[in-house]
Amino acid sequence: MSTVKRHQKTIALFLFVTALLGCTDRRIPFTKVPVKINSSLPPQSLIEVADVKYDQKDTTVWTMVNKGDSIFLTGAPFGFARWEIGPNPENPQLTFAVATQIDLLKPRWIAPLYASGALAVLGSYAFMSGTAGASVMDMRNTGSAKEALRYPPYDENATQNSADDAFIWSAASFHPSRSVLYAFRQQDYVVTYTFDSSGLHLRSKDFYGGAGSTVCCVNASTVFNSSVYVAFRSRLVFFDFGGDLSLTNGREYEGLQANYVTSTARYLYVSHEPTTAASSSSVVYPAGIYVFDKQGNNVAYLPAHPKMFVVNDADTHVYANEDDMSVKIYRIQWTR
Repeated sequence: MSTVKRHQKTIALFLFVTALLGCTDRRIPFTKVPVKINSSLPPQSLIEVADVKYDQKDTTVWTMVNKGDSIFLTGAPFGFARWEIGPNPENPQLTFAVATQIDLLKPRWIAPLYASGALAVLGSYAFMSGTAGASVMDMRNTGSAKEALRYPPYDENATQNSADDAFIWSAASFHPSRSVLYAFRQQDYVVTYTFDSSGLHLRSKDFYGGAGSTVCCVNASTVFNSSVYVAFRSRLVFFDFGGDLSLTNGREYEGLQANYVTSTARYLYVSHEPTTAASSSSVVYPAGIYVFDKQGNNVAYLPAHPKMFVVNDADTHVYANEDDMSVKIYRIQWTR
């Protein structure tokens, strides 16, 4: 990279951080709404068909995203990888793993620092975050991924990696039709960015709940039926997309302690794990994955308890991290 380009990126980052620190804090209060759980639904059968490990080693998955015929994963020991599942959803094919392509990454790219939190995919770019900041991967070469941007930017003169809270996210999702990223921090706020060829640009910062409040703790997010759903572990919250592209109209489903959430074109999948605090409520739903259609109806129940998971676009297979040892693949035996 030329010195001019490096200076341009440094200036852009300075302007971004200045805008972030100077922007007006906004709040998104949550309105409680009832959830429609059909307690009479029989559990759907899940048939284990595969147990996948990277390079035959114990495999930990930090986060997963399904896009078309691909699953994108971050974790150890592979760092960041893509699986192709279109030809055979029960036998994923590894397209790339950055653990074998370190030469395509900038120095000091360490997976926990830049890939252990959020993961979102837009076209041929993957956006991820870890304990030190965010990394943008260019995947236009389908057999590899190289780092295009890093926030904070790599400093060849620094002796260690610096961290920046503004780029430490626990979940992230893109607007369904715009290049707008919603990056959710674990407890305090969501940052809205636009993305173009020059990088990420701040639009707004919105705090969860009322003034001065924090909400624990974001685990995952997904876009479904023109809304973004966020698993806060103790609750499931969903937002509309505002005309200014910020998130509005926060609503909280009563009775669901959402440990994880994912979606396909047809269904929203919510992993519900009741907590001790929830046991005092009037209704406590059994742990498992609850499936909802676009009308908000609970159409299925899956007897599974993954740490995280995705479902392929055909709604036929679940890919789950249950024990930080492997990815289990289950075929859904749908019964109506």
